[in-house]
Amino acid sequence: MLSLCLGSYYVLDPLAGAADAEREYSRILKPLLGCLCTNPELPFCLYLSGEAMDWLNRKHPEFFVLARELLAKKTLELLGGGFFAPVVQAPLKRGPGRTHRSAPTGRT
Repeated sequence: MLSLCLGSYYVLDPLAGAADAEREYSRILKPLLGCLCTNPELPFCLYLSGEAMDWLNRKHPEFFVLARELLAKKTLELLGGGFFAPVVQAPLKRGPGRTHRSAPTGRT
């Protein structure tokens, strides 16, 4: 038997305004939860950044009411993240200033 679990992530764009966040909620997250309600046999994993969770809690608490129902049915799994985007903010260092070497140099 083949099993499938879909997933996605949602982070707030720090450069976007409140109107953009509302538009994304209406266009992406709200329909996603509706789809999961009508298709409970489809497991889904959603990553929400800390900023996104905070914003949803303040502006759309109904999101978490519905999410709790989906969590109870094991249709939805939520993953929470930090209040920053560590992948985006991590500088890639090259040269002698880097902190990690990929191969041993023979020096102690």
